[in-house]
Amino acid sequence: MRKVRKFVHPQSDFNKCVCGYIDRWLLIYIRDTCPCAHNLQFNEKRDILLYLFSDYFIWAFISNKLTAENIVYIRMHMTPQQELEFQAATECHICEQSFKSGQKKVRDHNHLIPENNFRGAACEGCNVNYQDTHTIPVVFHNLSGYDAHFVVTDIATRMDGKIDLLPITKEKYISFTKHIDESRVSFRFIDSFRFMASGLDKLSSALTEFPNLKAQFSTLPADQFNLLTKKGVMPYDYLDSFDRFEEPTLPPQDDFYNKLEDKPCPRKMYRRAQEVWDRFNCSNLGQYVDLYMKTDILLLADVFEQFRSSCISTYDLDPAHYFTLPGFTWDAMLKYTRQELELLTDQDMFLFVERGIRGGLSQVCSKRRAHANNKYMPKYDSTKPDVYLMYNDINNQYGWSMSQYLPYGGFEWVDSNIDITTIPDDADEGYILEVDLEYPQHLHDAHTDLPFSQGAVIVFGPLQTAYERELRTYLIQKYGSEHVAILRGRGAIPGSIKVEEALFRGKRFQVYKDLELQHTYWVFYN
Repeated sequence: MRKVRKFVHPQSDFNKCVCGYIDRWLLIYIRDTCPCAHNLQFNEKRDILLYLFSDYFIWAFISNKLTAENIVYIRMHMTPQQELEFQAATECHICEQSFKSGQKKVRDHNHLIPENNFRGAACEGCNVNYQDTHTIPVVFHNLSGYDAHFVVTDIATRMDGKIDLLPITKEKYISFTKHIDESRVSFRFIDSFRFMASGLDKLSSALTEFPNLKAQFSTLPADQFNLLTKKGVMPYDYLDSFDRFEEPTLPPQDDFYNKLEDKPCPRKMYRRAQEVWDRFNCSNLGQYVDLYMKTDILLLADVFEQFRSSCISTYDLDPAHYFTLPGFTWDAMLKYTRQELELLTDQDMFLFVERGIRGGLSQVCSKRRAHANNKYMPKYDSTKPDVYLMYNDINNQYGWSMSQYLPYGGFEWVDSNIDITTIPDDADEGYILEVDLEYPQHLHDAHTDLPFSQGAVIVFGPLQTAYERELRTYLIQKYGSEHVAILRGRGAIPGSIKVEEALFRGKRFQVYKDLELQHTYWVFYN
């Protein structure tokens, strides 16, 4: 997507409106993996569609909807050898479970491929549920952060059908799905940045093959084609009117200055822009912009398609059906480990476990600069205390924790009268405890930087303001316990503070323990 910018005067130093937009171009690349199954097909010249204004953008989705609805479901085509393989099959190729005695075994095939479309023997239930989706993924790079704002209103209001939002805030969306009235087809907009959190320039530089880009520029010599394998250079801020597109020369380097990032265009990048202009015989700036947009969207297609291929070959899961990378990796973990996880349906248990969730340790460093003073320093001052500086880091802390004992089920309330000293580290049952801890006063100074048993707390000052008192009351009502720590002086945690901790094994964990559970190395060993 590209916009024509119109700069406006800032209203204040703290709330600047740097620029507005008077119109935009939208470029859609339709990646069709089964063109043989369509009555309506996009020919080679229409794989890339360049649209001006939202009316044409809407038309693109309507046209794609018609294509999806006119899919021809093809009958099964099996070879004699495949029939023999079906008769000899002992497990379902979908769930990979053995066929039970008396269970019906059916033939599963791909409805979109005309020949050799037999996929394997399957359970009847798996075969029924193994259906082709009518949800068309639409991939935006940085959809959540910015680019979706220009299309979501038109998509929501100018096409009949409801829209489902998966929001972060009122202005940022993880995804949104547009359902089309009187149709099975829907369009799900996803953000490729939530799978690959880097700019397109960096992502494309890691590629060695560019099949989508090559398909559109197949006649170019190698040296000319290589110019397109890197993200192009664009004078975004220079394009402030339609008249700019008629200019017969490339703007000077100073006009490539990026005002939003407050960065000039490097000389090396400007020379590449000049080379692209000359080698592709651009007669005006509009042609240069069109070429930039085509290569930009094709590079994104190549990046995301290669990512999809890698995920499918490794996990047999398609990331195009997910919203984010964490959701994809969660399913990959469940598929790989085959571990059944018990669903917590007891509300008290759920809230109990939720209160024990800990994120990263947050600290306020009171000293912005530290000075070492010890006998190994050239300017050692023996009259001052010895001070050593040490840098510590932990590698693979998440990987390590996931390779330890993890709970999977068997949750039940137990008598809190438990002698935790008798529980071995490798016991099959673990416990989650909520305990009250007294942090001895004489340890406050020694433990002030890194205290034991960190709690999920909100730290207040002396609670002098009405807002702080109101927030404290709200937190106590919400969590049902004292969740507020008041730190005085250098003390880490004064007096008594309630700490909820999730503990599964290890010597440190045997300080606490009320909710029993079953656990094992189910991630690491599966």
